[in-house]
Amino acid sequence: IYLTSSILLQPGDEVIAGTPGYAGARRTLRQLGAKINYAPMDDEGINIDWVEQQCKKKDIRIVYVIPHHHHPTTVTLTPDRRLRLLELAAKYKFAIVEDDYDYDFHYAGNPMMPMASLDRNGNVVYIGALTKSLAPAIRVGFVVAPEQFIRTATWLRRSVDTQGDSLIENAIAQLYSE
Repeated sequence: IYLTSSILLQPGDEVIAGTPGYAGARRTLRQLGAKINYAPMDDEGINIDWVEQQCKKKDIRIVYVIPHHHHPTTVTLTPDRRLRLLELAAKYKFAIVEDDYDYDFHYAGNPMMPMASLDRNGNVVYIGALTKSLAPAIRVGFVVAPEQFIRTATWLRRSVDTQGDSLIENAIAQLYSE
């Protein structure tokens, strides 16, 4: 969340996030100087009509969503709302930060594919973590985004953490390559 937001935001930029929502993300966004607009949630996820109203009034830079299991409500963003959010991102030129911290966990039925899999305009930055799947002590996340974004994220990551944890990273790479 920090790397992605650091690349996309300038202090004072407008961001939308669902409420209630993930406090860690809100804290990071505020630390980077974002003005957070809190979108209401219901049993179908973030209120897309509200998002569109904000886009008409403000220059929204990011919409932060957790569409699979919204934290803390566990609501799944419906397919119609996912498509509509992608359309709004293309129209109003904002980034969707899709936080999919627990894609591997399914409480009922099959999971929906990430919104990033439907993105044809390069508006979605898909982030996730392996912490829930492997172990809480393994603090490894990932980003799926357009190539230039990944290059920038790689540079930024190296500038804030020159060493990383190559032992864990190589073990996970080997685990997922087999």
